Order: sequence, then structure tokens, then C-alpha cells
Amino acid sequence: MKTIMLITLMLPILFSAQSIQDNVSLNNDFVILLNEYRRQNGLDPVVLDDASIYRAKLQAQYCAKIKDLTHDCPAWFPDRWAENALWNGGSDARGCLEQWIESPGHNENLLLDGATKIGIYGVEGYYDGYWGYYAVLVIN
Repeated sequence: MKTIMLITLMLPILFSAQSIQDNVSLNNDFVILLNEYRRQNGLDPVVLDDASIYRAKLQAQYCAKIKDLTHDCPAWFPDRWAENALWNGGSDARGCLEQWIESPGHNENLLLDGATKIGIYGVEGYYDGYWGYYAVLVIN
């Protein structure tokens, strides 16, 4: 059995075969956790959406390509959305959610009233000389 080892927020991490590379599990696990969090805050649940997953994938790949964390991506579609991005903040759905909850602006997106669809995607890559991953959540 392989293990995931988180050293610190900005140091490299070792990925298991089930880590961020498994975006199907990431999406399934994240929507369950997010919906529980939204329920605790009196909000309706969200569902996974292929278009949102695709947008999250484009953004995560763009961040990895330019080796920077950004909310700008030249391939965005004109649509109503909110987006959270992180680098190396936990290699699973719970780690991503916990880090976003701790950030007021990101938490506001998680608790977006009227949101119905989400997609999340992770891509491995370098940032500031360290190997890690970029995770992007798109909320419609």
C-alpha cells in the first residue's frame, strides 16, 4: 500500500496511485463533503457537472503549464461561475475543502447561494521550484 505524505504546505509531496491523479474519485468525494458542509449552512446541495469539470480541468492545466496559481485562463467560456484554486494544499477532497473553508473568499464561493453545479480537477506541476499539484473548483 502506498501512502501520501504531506510535509508542509510548500514542500513536495509523494502521491499514491489514488491521489490527485484520480479526478473521478476527487469529484465524487468532494461533492459529498461539500454538500454536507452546505447542508450545515442551510444551503441546497450541488451536483457534479461535466462542463464544470471540464472548465476546472482547463484552469488546472493552465496553472500547471505556466507554473503559477492564477484565476485567469484564456480558455474560459462566458458563463456564470465562481472558482477556487490552490496549490499543494492537501492531496484529497477533504484537504482541498478544509483549506478553502479557512479562506474567507474561497469559503464564500463554497457557500454560494443558488449554486447548483460543481466540478473539481487536479493536475501535478511545479510552483516556485517545488513539485506539487494545482486543484481548481468551478461552481455554477
